[in-house]
Formats: sequence, structure tokens, C-alpha cells
Amino acid sequence: HPFCGGVPSDVRMTTRYRTDEFLSALMGILHETGHGLYEQNLPKQWAHWPSGKARGMSIHESQSLFVEKQIGRNPAFWNFALPMVDQHLQENWIMEDLLPHVHLIQRGKIRVDADEVTYPLHVILRYELEHKTAERKYRAPFGRCNSLFGETGHAET
Repeated sequence: HPFCGGVPSDVRMTTRYRTDEFLSALMGILHETGHGLYEQNLPKQWAHWPSGKARGMSIHESQSLFVEKQIGRNPAFWNFALPMVDQHLQENWIMEDLLPHVHLIQRGKIRVDADEVTYPLHVILRYELEHKTAERKYRAPFGRCNSLFGETGHAET
């Protein structure tokens, strides 16, 4: 699972990489870059005060999703990135072939691979599970997962 952590002066990121699918790793690292940029751009002069701290995961996620979903799926980004992708992967992608993969809308049970349409469904499922857990009414999410994602089994939330 991709991750970003650290402190504003030392932000570190990890990703996962599949040799048969570079987009998942790239989108994951773009998402984590959004977290890192948010942390690194908190006001340094207020670092020891509440106003200099991160405002919470909702703001964090808005920044990371902006980088991943808005910048990383924009054709202008790919005009910049595609030559580097080609240089390193040597797969000879062209924009017309790549963009349908970048913009693919498809339900799936793995949140970090979710598109901009189904990602909010993972957030809803996570909220419902956490809410029920807090109320001690938790049951296995198979039915809810199936209704949201058309899948059986657990969702990675």
C-alpha cells in the first residue's frame, strides 16, 4: 500500500509496483506526492502552534486526490510525463493509446486503484465500517462491498 509519512522537513513516500502495470504505481506516487506537498507547505513559522499543523485527513486527502486525479489524469501532465515514461519503460506509448487507460472507469475492490468515480464509494464504505465499529455493530462487509463494487469479499479501505 503506498504511504507518505514523516515531518514537514523530511517527507518520505513508498509505493507498490507491478511490472505489468506502471499506471498503478505512478498514480499511487502522485497521490502520495499530494500528501507530501501539503505537509511541506504548512507555514514553517507556525510549526509549533495548532495553526501550523495539518488540518486533518479530509484536507490531506483533498490535496492528494487533487494531484492524483486532477493533475495526474490531465493530458497536459502526460505531454510532460510521456517522454520520460517512454525513456524508462521503452514501451512506445502514444497519447491516444494511453489516455483511455488513464481515464478508465471500472468498479474494483482495491481503493488505491479506484478511479475518480468509484473512489468516493470506498470512502463511504470505510465511513460506514468505522461508524458501525464505533457503535459495536460491526459485521462482515460482504453484502455492502458487493452492492458498491460488484465484488464479493473484503474491500481494501
